[in-house]
Amino acid sequence: MTQQFPDEDAIAGFIGVFEGLTTAVAFVASLFLANRIYARIGFMGALLIFPVIYLLGFSATALYPAFATIAGLRFLQLVWRLGVADTAYQAVFNVVPGERREQTRAFIDGVPRQAGVALAGVLLLVSENVLEPAVLFALGAGLSAIAIFAGWRAYQAYRGALAQALHAGQPHMFFSEEEPFGGYQNDASAVEVVVAGMSDSDPSVRRVSAEILGNLPVPEASQALVDALDDPDPEVRAALLRSLAGAEATSALLDVTSCLADSEPEVRLEAVETLHALAGYPKGLLAQLEPLLLDPAPEVRSCVAITILKGGPHPSATVALEEMGGAQALSKQVYYVLPEGPCPYLPGRRERKLITEIPGTPPKTPADEATRRYSLLSRAGFRRSHQYAYRPACSGCSACVPVRVRAADFKAGASLKRVARSNRDLDAIVRPAEPTEEQYRLFGRYIQTRHGDGEMADMTALDYHGMVQHSRVETRIAEYRDVGGKLVAACLFDRLDDGLSAVYSFFDPELDGRGLGHYMVLWLIETAQVEARPYVYLGYWIAASPKMAYKRRFRPIEALGANGWKIIDA
Repeated sequence: MTQQFPDEDAIAGFIGVFEGLTTAVAFVASLFLANRIYARIGFMGALLIFPVIYLLGFSATALYPAFATIAGLRFLQLVWRLGVADTAYQAVFNVVPGERREQTRAFIDGVPRQAGVALAGVLLLVSENVLEPAVLFALGAGLSAIAIFAGWRAYQAYRGALAQALHAGQPHMFFSEEEPFGGYQNDASAVEVVVAGMSDSDPSVRRVSAEILGNLPVPEASQALVDALDDPDPEVRAALLRSLAGAEATSALLDVTSCLADSEPEVRLEAVETLHALAGYPKGLLAQLEPLLLDPAPEVRSCVAITILKGGPHPSATVALEEMGGAQALSKQVYYVLPEGPCPYLPGRRERKLITEIPGTPPKTPADEATRRYSLLSRAGFRRSHQYAYRPACSGCSACVPVRVRAADFKAGASLKRVARSNRDLDAIVRPAEPTEEQYRLFGRYIQTRHGDGEMADMTALDYHGMVQHSRVETRIAEYRDVGGKLVAACLFDRLDDGLSAVYSFFDPELDGRGLGHYMVLWLIETAQVEARPYVYLGYWIAASPKMAYKRRFRPIEALGANGWKIIDA
């Protein structure tokens, strides 16, 4: 180097230019080259190139020990490390579970890396006094070859870890963090593993693979989703359609349209929503959608009708909604599908909800727009939580059946008459929906005793306040007190155009033998009769849930099915 740059100023000038040029080229590589490399050979492939560069560098220097050779190879090594390898190195830590990721990264950076730096320093000191340059270059080439072998084994282990993560249902491991300029990095190895997961024998693995592919903006992902649309499992087919919508795969419109004829209603529903997301329902698709206005599944009919009406007047869609109790007003609502979660009623099942916001602001009266709109939603099978209405939209499951009691025709059986007699000493007081500390204490005892393992067990006083008071319809709370004035039960309910809707009730768990839960339903029915309201809405009935069995004791009771509201167990 002293032959090329005879003085210190020349050396300093060269180093400054070299480092500046290296940084600039590495920056450009990170912007325009890195993603293409990751998509072609993957993160581990990018790291594997690093020791290959060292092997070529030591070999070339041994053959041509010139300054230009050393400078050129050092330039290539730095550009690759700064522009490509560093990001890939950080990304491969995604396969480490989140709770151990930082600990693992700190160990790798703190022990092996520092040991390597120390070993390199010792080697340089020894080489200056003992080793000939040719021997040093040969030693470097040998160590590079060993590093290549180790990197190849790590590459294979990395693919195995990705496969394990896929089978464990951990999709977050397939996405790296967003880079400030480079965008999302796509690992070719991850894409290959997920595409292979679409052929797995386990439907849960195929479903997770479909969800992941919907978040990978690469051509092979969309094609893999389309190729798997004939999957035998309906939940997987539904997940495939959701992913095609998320990937904005407009090229798959014809394939999605074919799913409108699927044998499973949840798949047909997803096909309708996916077509809406991809095409916005141009008029050319009406011919495909109109036959579904006669679909046997009410959720499919309502979804098709609402979506068609968003594009303009359509008599058949209007009739379909009116037959389901929706009318044109429901087509003006904005609907959202919530992410899946564990079902609180059926073990091992997954729950998903369709929600919409109830319009309107206080003051709340029986004739205001909010009550009118929510009454329509209730007749279409929706329930209220705070200012939102929801109904189940679960993949592969229609166990939740909306039910309502025909109040005018209700006749209590012998057991319900005994319940009424046991509680005739109670005084029912209807109050505005304003929470009290006394109510919350009773609510807390009830939840901890009856539903201590449920999601409501952690509700605070503020949560209870929201449940009672955050309503845009005419909501009341009935307090039931004994002869001494003690609060023993409470029932939160809504007044609708055509009835009363039970929102939530609770009672003193120490008085379980009095049948207070049944008594509050009897009281709602009697109140509906006095107020000349036809129905009492009791929410959802699930045949396989023992907690729901009591609802069928109140007869005549109607259920919402494919042909509207019909009496069951008459």
